[in-house]
Amino acid sequence: MNVTDIENELKAFINRHSIQFEHLSVRETALLELGALTMATEHYRLAGFTVTVENAINGLFVAKLSSRGYPYNLSWFKCVKGNELYEIHSNLAVMGGHKDEAVYVVDVAVVVGDDKVPKTKTKQKWVALDNNALATFAEVKKLVVYPM
Repeated sequence: MNVTDIENELKAFINRHSIQFEHLSVRETALLELGALTMATEHYRLAGFTVTVENAINGLFVAKLSSRGYPYNLSWFKCVKGNELYEIHSNLAVMGGHKDEAVYVVDVAVVVGDDKVPKTKTKQKWVALDNNALATFAEVKKLVVYPM
């Protein structure tokens, strides 16, 4: 076995497919976020809420998988049970709770009510959800295991 040849072939393979390797880590994170979004909606469905997709675009749910973009250009879930109403958004900007003007983007945001996040473009630029309107949120992290 020629170890040098094998090493050179592996390096060449990695170089040829570097874009796919770079995108793999992004896709894994997006899948984790979509999993958390799904679990949140399933929680409310199992609790007796009627869960519907809102703002489907061409019949498809368009998830926000980064901090960029306005919520009114993307889809969200509406959860209704009697007079209780929640919206579940992905990667929603939320104002910090310490009045320090910090904005945090949470992977899954459960919002109380239906009038806290704009549904259409407005003249005033939307920055973030008021912290008091956030019922709860979920953050997902991909931890890479490595030898120490």
